[in-house]
Amino acid sequence: MMQMNLSQTIWAHAKARPHSVAVSDPSRSVSYRELHEGSGRLARALAVAGLARGERGALLSENSCAAAEAFVGVVKAGGIFVPLNTRAGAGGLRDLLAICNPRFLLVSDRYVDMAREALGAGAETRL
Repeated sequence: MMQMNLSQTIWAHAKARPHSVAVSDPSRSVSYRELHEGSGRLARALAVAGLARGERGALLSENSCAAAEAFVGVVKAGGIFVPLNTRAGAGGLRDLLAICNPRFLLVSDRYVDMAREALGAGAETRL
């Protein structure tokens, strides 16, 4: 039996059932085709911005369709996806970032202030 990775699985579903719902949240639903295309755009953007295979891409976000796209996009780019606890607060987030040392931190609008506080002045990370 052939095993498929996450990227291949999303692609297979996008091809076989492009309009079927892949993920949903209270505000919207995303089809497999949309998940495949959106995560592909993010993967390309991360690669162009410098995410190398095996580097970490962290996410600070509520559970959402965008969070699912971020997860798949980081994996498609060859990165290691790191979900961060939104309840950690700025101090806890600072500690988590020091431990996982992500190359990129993806942040939803809701948590931008927390991320800025955790990163502090002079951080190289762009939000």
